[in-house]
Amino acid sequence: IFTREKYDSEAGTSKINNLLFKSLIDCDTITNVIIVRNRRPGDIFAPAGRKCTKTVKKLLAEMNVPAQKRDEVIILESGGEIFYIEGCGTSQKCMVTKKTKETLSVEISSYSQLT
Repeated sequence: IFTREKYDSEAGTSKINNLLFKSLIDCDTITNVIIVRNRRPGDIFAPAGRKCTKTVKKLLAEMNVPAQKRDEVIILESGGEIFYIEGCGTSQKCMVTKKTKETLSVEISSYSQLT
């Protein structure tokens, strides 16, 4: 579920719950179509706040995602660049800052939760 809304930078980001904050994306950084997919060999991701890049394979292993479940993790991509990984959050490039004007909120629900 994607929700687009105005962002109040005056309120700051420090009071936003970490899990909720991870699901907020700066809309201005998304310039192409959003593609929903699973992982692919060689995928690279730059998690927000970490100032490094990691392979998705290594990141999911560090997050203790069981090997048999790693292909089920939802990845969002735009313009050939991963900007969100389920359970990990937003990329450095797409994270919400004080300059953010509009956010895209991402909520992942399983099919069974929707029925």
